[in-house]
Amino acid sequence: MSKNIKLKRVVIKEELVELTGNYKLALVLNQLLYWTERVGPKRYNLFAKEEKNRNIEDTENLKGGWVYKKAEEIAEELMIGVTPKTARNWLKELEDQGYILSRKNPKEKWNHTKQYRVNLLKIQSDLQDLGFNLEGYINIFEDRKKSQQSPKSPKRNNFGSERNNYDSERNNYGSKRNNYGTITEITSDNTTK
Repeated sequence: MSKNIKLKRVVIKEELVELTGNYKLALVLNQLLYWTERVGPKRYNLFAKEEKNRNIEDTENLKGGWVYKKAEEIAEELMIGVTPKTARNWLKELEDQGYILSRKNPKEKWNHTKQYRVNLLKIQSDLQDLGFNLEGYINIFEDRKKSQQSPKSPKRNNFGSERNNYDSERNNYGSKRNNYGTITEITSDNTTK
């Protein structure tokens, strides 16, 4: 295997299994969360702003966070040997549960690739009802409570962070303080006594 090939990863999160009732649906939902974070800074920040300011029922005319994925791509990314038709069915089931939204390309009518958007508010609300939080995300409901309690809270983005991950001096995208120049030595002693 070539050293330049980027290996795939897929993660099963317990909270998403509890939420969807199925580890396969949890895998698909986690993939869409993964891709949502990678739609680019402008679209992600718009997604974050929309999620912080909307009500759960308000799902029309959302602009940020849309992921362009074919069922074939999702099936391949999952690495569990499913057909695109099965992946499409799982996407439909997540949509029926209200955890994702879908649409056709609004700008290119000829393009039939579906676009998906996670309904982060619904995910967090239902997880909260189950006694879970979504790991890696600030709980929007808690953040709203805090901002209502303190009238002069600092302006925040990306679900509560003071700086976003794209502009920060401490990010890992080529800044002065990135981690690319440091190699940590890890040693372990294996003994068979």
